[in-house]
Amino acid sequence: MNIKFCGIFLKAKLFVALLLFALSSLQAQKTKPATPVVRDTSLSAVEAKLVELALKGPAVQEAIHRNKINEYQVKAAKMNWVNMLTISTNYNDQSFVNNSNANIVYPKYFFGFTVPLGTLLSKTQVRAAEEQVKISVNSEEQLRRNIKAEVVGKYKQYRAIGQIIVIQRELMDDVQAALITSEENFRKGTITVEAYNSAQRSKNEEASRLINLQLEQDLIKLDIERMIGTSLESVIK
Repeated sequence: MNIKFCGIFLKAKLFVALLLFALSSLQAQKTKPATPVVRDTSLSAVEAKLVELALKGPAVQEAIHRNKINEYQVKAAKMNWVNMLTISTNYNDQSFVNNSNANIVYPKYFFGFTVPLGTLLSKTQVRAAEEQVKISVNSEEQLRRNIKAEVVGKYKQYRAIGQIIVIQRELMDDVQAALITSEENFRKGTITVEAYNSAQRSKNEEASRLINLQLEQDLIKLDIERMIGTSLESVIK
């Protein structure tokens, strides 16, 4: 096989491969309608901002990248038959002379294509890859819903506990005032030691409740900030 023939053969093989790749790519591409962004009017401005920040977190980004990988696998499944496509050739430099002394020249170049019809006609791998894309898209949507419900629910808990803390502090002020009165009466001898101890225990119990409420609110705040990637104060402002 001479150099000129090798060049022709390689160019032909490259042209066929590129042509098949272009046709398959056009067939694989599908126009996706743009998903409209609908703002949930049932959320407050702060809640909407929290949801927006939480949906930009690593978990959602991972789901988005996973969807892209599955889409690439669909394209790879559609192009799998191209990898099995083979092009064969034969070079004939022989000529023969018949009885009438006339030269019979046979074609020097023979090209052949082997197409894997089983892979080409079978849609099993492609359909399986497409179903995987649907699963990953549904998983991403469910993840978004879970994140939205979680961050909004935690913020509602944060606010509710904040309101309870305000009430608890008012109660603490009353208990503290009652304890001061009990101390004065105990020094005057107008109340018993049991009454004074009871006022002290009430003050300690209410103080413990206030500490636990503040701890619970702080832990919820940390969960919210873990989801949104910034301080809660920056969003509330």
